[in-house]
Amino acid sequence: MDKFSQLVVWEGIIISPSQFEEFENWMLKEFNTRAKAWQQVTTLPAFGEEGGRKDLLFWVHHEDIPHFAVKRLAVGFRWWEDVVLNGNRVLYSQEVQSEIDEKLIIHSLRKQVTHKTK
Repeated sequence: MDKFSQLVVWEGIIISPSQFEEFENWMLKEFNTRAKAWQQVTTLPAFGEEGGRKDLLFWVHHEDIPHFAVKRLAVGFRWWEDVVLNGNRVLYSQEVQSEIDEKLIIHSLRKQVTHKTK
């Protein structure tokens, strides 16, 4: 998973874990992008909304980020950083937020270690 470093949110889509492989194949075919579906999450109530929206969280391979960055906009895929910077982090449970933070911190540390050893 080390090379899958960019977390992406696809809002309002229902994909069961049994469909993750099919989604990953679709991403490769449609966007020439390697992706790893991570988890389907349900949003919490916030901003006057009742919550309950289903979002898919998935990771994109670091080498595919440049060509995927613009293509993703047509579908509505959002970088996790955009979700956070727009104040929408509160839509996700503390458990999900903690898991994401942990994965991003681990990835950042591995990247630093790899960079220092080169």
